[in-house]
Amino acid sequence: MDPSGAGGRRDLVPEVSRLKRAGGHRLRTWGSLSLVTQLLAAGLVDRLRLVRFPLVAGEAGRQPAFATMASCDLELVHHEVLDDRLLLEEYHPTGRDIPRALPG
Repeated sequence: MDPSGAGGRRDLVPEVSRLKRAGGHRLRTWGSLSLVTQLLAAGLVDRLRLVRFPLVAGEAGRQPAFATMASCDLELVHHEVLDDRLLLEEYHPTGRDIPRALPG
């Protein structure tokens, strides 16, 4: 479905920013990695929820989920074991630069 309603793509970052400023709504996205990376880069994400399913995919594995975005520091604010394999992790972007290893 076209989010602009007019046959073209619309940049959702200004729209999400407007909705956040207006308040009164809790905004969520589900499963859209492209949208989440855009909103993280724009500083519009308050909480990031990840469900981790441990699996070694080897050569069949796909590209890392956040490989195309800039680094951001995350603080763990909640975690919960959902069953014997799934772990729900909830993070808050801190806005700080990420820790970096000292050279050599």
